Amino acid sequence: MSQVASAQELLTLFSRTDSTFGSGAVRVPLRQYLSTTLLPWLRCDMKPAVRRELFTVAAQLAYLCAFAHFDMNHQAAAQRLYLTSIQLAGEAGDPIGQALGLRGLSVQAHALGRFAEAQGLAEDAVRVGARYTPPHQQAFLYGQLAVARAGTGGTGVVGLLTSAERFLERSASGATSVGAFHQGSLALQRAVVARSSGDLSGAVRALQLSRRYRPAEEWRAVALGTAELAETQLSAGHLDQACHTWQDFLDVYPHIRSARADDRLRALHASLRPHSAHPAAAAVLARARVTHSRAAHDHRHGNGDGGGTGNDPSGKDR
Repeated sequence: MSQVASAQELLTLFSRTDSTFGSGAVRVPLRQYLSTTLLPWLRCDMKPAVRRELFTVAAQLAYLCAFAHFDMNHQAAAQRLYLTSIQLAGEAGDPIGQALGLRGLSVQAHALGRFAEAQGLAEDAVRVGARYTPPHQQAFLYGQLAVARAGTGGTGVVGLLTSAERFLERSASGATSVGAFHQGSLALQRAVVARSSGDLSGAVRALQLSRRYRPAEEWRAVALGTAELAETQLSAGHLDQACHTWQDFLDVYPHIRSARADDRLRALHASLRPHSAHPAAAAVLARARVTHSRAAHDHRHGNGDGGGTGNDPSGKDR
């Protein structure tokens, strides 16, 4: 049991660190812990009840490690780790863990533009785990299915979001080490759905609501949601509002290590460069250049982590 308790404590620690500082702070130590400590434990003889508990928490840690690789844009490793988490949850007889892993794969597929695959995986997640999960994780599953179905132009999206909202209303708390979900998360998914249908005004309203409900300590999600709002405001033709929102993003960005946040900083440069004659845009660009230079210095000196691309608003909540 001491091994189970130790793994659960580290799951909580890694999860909190990840949601606050981004996956660059946890990806390498979490992967090392899985490979050098936890996996050898899984090969030991143990009582069936202890085995189930240890495999359950191992599946959760593998899921978190998969998300960390996703956040750092190491997509192949993220996919392998999501599959590992599903396998470990299966060994534990844990349909909730299997469903969360399938949802993670759906989020990744959506981020990479594989919308039909994302929908199929989200449907599998609901089928496998919805009847077993607590209400906030039912909302977690149904909200992702809404996002995935919107990506394919499918039907029933509004009904899925309504179901997610009702599940969330029944939840005493959405705070878990994996599969955490709250009103800020649901509002974000509403924004993704709205933008998928071309409703930029609806997306802006939902993103503003998401910022209002998002816990302040979730720095990475705050940064990504703020960047998404700025990009949507700019797409809607509101340059001054977008510049103000980008300044909020730059307030948070230096405190996190997330390749997806790095992608957003690059998007800031690309989207505002054509407006560089505008004073507000010029001020944001000047500040962003300084911020980028400092971040690059940190990466060169081993204080960060990096990768390719694979951004997706629907993947801010794990």
